[in-house]
Amino acid sequence: MRCPYCQSGYYSVHSRRHNRLRCGDCSKTWRVAGEEMPPAGWSPKRPELVEVSPAASGMVVDPEDPNTATVTSTPVRDPATVPTLESVLAEFDVDLDEWVPEAPIINRWEMGYTDDAGNPGAYPLYQVKVKLRRATPVAVGWPIFRAAQVAAMPPVTFAISRQLRRAVIMPDVQAGFRRDVDTGELDPFHDPVACAAFAGVVAAVQPDALIAVGDNLDLPEISRYAQEPEFYFTTQAALDWLAGYLWMLRPHVGDQCVYLEGNHEARLPTYIATNALFAARLRRADRERLTGGGAASRPILSVPYLLGLDEMDIAYVGDYPRGRFWLNDNLRVSHSERLGTKSGMSVSRSLDGARCSLIFGHSHRLEAAHQTVHARDKARVYGAYNVGTLARIDGAVPSNSADANWQQGFGVVDYSESGKQLHSVQLVPIYGGECIFEGAAYAATEEVVSCLSAL
Repeated sequence: MRCPYCQSGYYSVHSRRHNRLRCGDCSKTWRVAGEEMPPAGWSPKRPELVEVSPAASGMVVDPEDPNTATVTSTPVRDPATVPTLESVLAEFDVDLDEWVPEAPIINRWEMGYTDDAGNPGAYPLYQVKVKLRRATPVAVGWPIFRAAQVAAMPPVTFAISRQLRRAVIMPDVQAGFRRDVDTGELDPFHDPVACAAFAGVVAAVQPDALIAVGDNLDLPEISRYAQEPEFYFTTQAALDWLAGYLWMLRPHVGDQCVYLEGNHEARLPTYIATNALFAARLRRADRERLTGGGAASRPILSVPYLLGLDEMDIAYVGDYPRGRFWLNDNLRVSHSERLGTKSGMSVSRSLDGARCSLIFGHSHRLEAAHQTVHARDKARVYGAYNVGTLARIDGAVPSNSADANWQQGFGVVDYSESGKQLHSVQLVPIYGGECIFEGAAYAATEEVVSCLSAL
């Protein structure tokens, strides 16, 4: 009789009452007729122990390494009859001139059974295994690996669009000065060397647009924070310098030049509304204003009027912090978004809940991060870019820390205004008045630095 499931001939009585047998190999039970039940006193014996001769096992040579082989003795129940190394070698007629044996391994396990009364039991089995290695190794034909055979592939072609625009993003400049109360000498907040490097890239790139993110003026004289004697009578010098710098950049920019109001520019209307509300809307009384707009229609005490932005064809976007400028439907520029105190924190926070890509300044750090939002129809990727500063980072700018975590740099954007309205933003760091953009190094020349210092 054999197990109906695995055809094993090794089984025991599982239940005499229910005429059930149990397979010693697969452990499954099955029911048989009463006459097929083993007689009382019968105990299971594995057929292999009585039917298979020891010589049938033979020597097993490792198919992957013909220099090693194994011989295994037949299992025995009596520990007194466990084979020795010599008996196993003799049993399998191992040629000791060809094979060198290792120390034998004795395996022991227990085999379960059920007695005539249905009580479970177990008896031990012993087996000896001897590993052999060739005295004189033979050559092994290991698999040969060759280099990949690359089939000739047709050249890959891409659809290249030339309908792109390029914008340079000018970060916070913080134009302003401290005036030495004894000598009258001006010490700038802005960094003429970094500004010269930025101007060199603008002149070389000739972008279609230039977007200033705001805080190009510092205006410390009208700050609500603690004043220093060195701040007084410096606002006019800052206006003159920044206007001259913008006048230098404007001829190298195409049809679009935009100046976003930052929180520092917003100091002026806030100060007027608090201290001299009557002056908030004062304008020139001349015929030009009365007959049709232009610069004369702007309030006199306003940043665009004082800088002469209309004469330079520079658009002014006020209403900080709501003032924003869209390069395309997927990319907007603002002065500030959600800010953080550590590197990378501002862009990370700004991406929370974002539904477009963002470019901003204000925190004077170079940062970039991306986030994927999984909508029902497709995944959308948004980016946030913090474009650094052109101000000094040595503690000259009034702030809460003399060792502020600021970086000098700017951004360059290539974008499309039609189709999928793609964009690519590159942050360009400035180190000591030098930067690298598109494989070219730009350094602040003494001539430009001198010019900017003299503005």
